Amino acid sequence: EVNREVATMTLERAHRVTSAGTGLEALAFLAQTDFDAVLMDVQMPEMDGLAATVAIRAAEGGGPVSAAVPEELARALTTRLAGGHVPILAMTAHAMDEDRDRCLAAGMDGYLSKPFRHEQLAAVLAAVVHGRATVERTAPQPPAPERPAG
Repeated sequence: EVNREVATMTLERAHRVTSAGTGLEALAFLAQTDFDAVLMDVQMPEMDGLAATVAIRAAEGGGPVSAAVPEELARALTTRLAGGHVPILAMTAHAMDEDRDRCLAAGMDGYLSKPFRHEQLAAVLAAVVHGRATVERTAPQPPAPERPAG
């Protein structure tokens, strides 16, 4: 809650902000309004940010949305989002590589761990909105073979 308020205050300086308290509420806003980007908290009541992101990506693909989403909301979400791509930035207190990987696997475009500085939020949001992922999405490369010392 506090981190959401800090992010809202930071963003309201230069952006119009809509704040959702749950994953389902975020989906309801997306079903009604166009957004330039979504800052998605990973831990939310009712539906977490990972499940909400999966539902958004399914709606964008025109496919079936999660059974956890009420049918009418799923229809409205698919109608509005099909064929598009809304950038989603994860905001999470979990800073481990596995957490980042879970966010990216769910379909998020970027990742920001809490606590964050105002400048970090602005930079990561700008990168995500302009189509530049803020973390590497490719599989890690194997280490280069060691050369004998000599």
